[in-house]
Amino acid sequence: MQKILTWCYNSIKLCLSNRLFYIISAAMIFLCLIVANIDTKTKSDSIGIVFKQDTSVNDKLVEYLSKDRNVTIFENTDSLKNEILKQTISIGFVVKTSPEEYVSDLNSRGKVELYAPVGYLYTEVEKERFYEAWLFCCSDFLNDAEAENIFVKADDDLKEKIKEGKEAYLHSDRLFDVNIKYNHIDESAGTKSSNHDLYIRLIIALTVFIYAFTAYGQICENTMYGVVTKSLKTFEKTGYGITRNIMFSLLIGFIGVICEVFILHTNIFSAICNMLLYILVVNIFCFILGMFLKDERSFIVSTPILILIQILICPAFFDASAYFVPIRYVRYLFPVYYYLIT
Repeated sequence: MQKILTWCYNSIKLCLSNRLFYIISAAMIFLCLIVANIDTKTKSDSIGIVFKQDTSVNDKLVEYLSKDRNVTIFENTDSLKNEILKQTISIGFVVKTSPEEYVSDLNSRGKVELYAPVGYLYTEVEKERFYEAWLFCCSDFLNDAEAENIFVKADDDLKEKIKEGKEAYLHSDRLFDVNIKYNHIDESAGTKSSNHDLYIRLIIALTVFIYAFTAYGQICENTMYGVVTKSLKTFEKTGYGITRNIMFSLLIGFIGVICEVFILHTNIFSAICNMLLYILVVNIFCFILGMFLKDERSFIVSTPILILIQILICPAFFDASAYFVPIRYVRYLFPVYYYLIT
């Protein structure tokens, strides 16, 4: 028992004296904070619109956009921006032109102001969806504008003019005046989205796994850390390796618990239990794989491969099992998945 306590003390002392531990911990905290301040909504539940002019296509435009989301009409721009601050709507448009004005000068710019919170990932998607609805509503005016050219004799100049007019429809950026970099959204005015929790947990799980896995590789006999184990018996050598790896995992896992409690606001008891279970699974995985990987170089080469595999098969960014069903069973062989589902 005294020998195990000595191993634990020496392992903790060794870990805390290594600058890499502090660098990895700082990187994990930094990445978690970055992700925590990015809006990762996958769908725009509601959008807002302000019409500066009362035109014949206003109702038509709202009806078209209402097919797959809620649309709210606001009286002025200030009320629209306030609702974005409160996160009751995801994005807002202020339409300053009429179809007649737009068709008369297709190269005009900034006819629609766009307001979106900083970090909103789907701004470009929403722009294109609005532009699709806008062209649909303006189609009658576009046809009328070209009606006089339909039955005229087609000459080269006319062809070139029509071609230029058609190409103007492809430049959706000209329609919008994007107010996203210049209108900072105060996050304290609303509530944080919880859709990013899975990404933060993935960062924590991968960091703990990388640190534990590389630490296990360092006790191979041909490394400077493996020299310590040469004087130990086979049973003691295995015990020292497991003890050392568990201590390293617990220290980096403690930083992970801090991230989960203070960033994700997880119950501290639940966070500790989840981390302890994950550390157990990680160390079992490292021990089994360590029986096949005999030197530190093998561990170093295997680390990025295992990281890539776990990112692909774990349902964090996308669910690969929807495309290849056996993946839903294969993922149980890798430790990161267990942390994501706890």
